[in-house]
Amino acid sequence: MPRRARELSDSGVYHIFARGNNGNNIFIDDQDKDKYISLVKAAKEKYPISVYSYCIMDNHVHLLLRAEGDLLSRVMKSIQQSYTYYFNKKYNRYGVIFASRFSSKACKDDSYLLDVVRYIHLNSDNAMLSKDYIDRFTSHRFYLSNDNSFCDCGYILGYFSDNINRAIELYNEFLFGK
Repeated sequence: MPRRARELSDSGVYHIFARGNNGNNIFIDDQDKDKYISLVKAAKEKYPISVYSYCIMDNHVHLLLRAEGDLLSRVMKSIQQSYTYYFNKKYNRYGVIFASRFSSKACKDDSYLLDVVRYIHLNSDNAMLSKDYIDRFTSHRFYLSNDNSFCDCGYILGYFSDNINRAIELYNEFLFGK
């Protein structure tokens, strides 16, 4: 059965998720998670994309990216193939590690965009992972410091306020209800 065409977003923003084949872990140790993040960073340097948020879990990954046109498929193919090669070589195995090609959902409005940011950043929190894990394997820390060196958090923080300190405060309230 042929696969359905990917739903295109007018905004170019997509919530992307990829899961391990048969629910298996695709990240065995912290080095694997760091490798995947480095591949996303390399893709950002190579392609004209924006990275708004991410969360790396043991058996899946969430990304919120802006990529125009058919660029999304090229970017994700590059990341997923490079990571599969790395993983198979490191663990002396072969074959697929992802359940299928990545899945994506188009962000069609601002409300959904902000909900996805919250979902991604709370994904690890809901799994009751440590603050150290959240700081290392999600983009949440970039938002707390307005660090746009990798994640384009300024774009999302701009939804909350033009004043960056107030935006960070409102972002935290939005996430945690405090």
